[in-house]
Amino acid sequence: MVASVAANALTGVVRIQQNDVWSNSVTFTVPSSGPSLTLNPNMLNMVIGEMHNIQAMDANGQSVTGLTWASSNTKIISLSTDDPPILTALAVGHVTITARVSLR
Repeated sequence: MVASVAANALTGVVRIQQNDVWSNSVTFTVPSSGPSLTLNPNMLNMVIGEMHNIQAMDANGQSVTGLTWASSNTKIISLSTDDPPILTALAVGHVTITARVSLR
């Protein structure tokens, strides 16, 4: 999986790699309703079977927890229930990852 987010951006791109074949790019968005967030890391390369964490950071560079994270296709990318989640690349394909401020 490749996820890239520019500094201070709220969107990124996800691609999956298997062997030397890449899927088409799909964008994901961290909705801006709430605190200003960026994703860390801003570039992530994964292959099927690999796991990696992802974090949302506030304007001060502090990790933000309590977000609701989702994968549009859990057969391609699964997210752990950790806060923040651990992403696992399961298959080649298209997926959208979202992070939303949880309503309490």
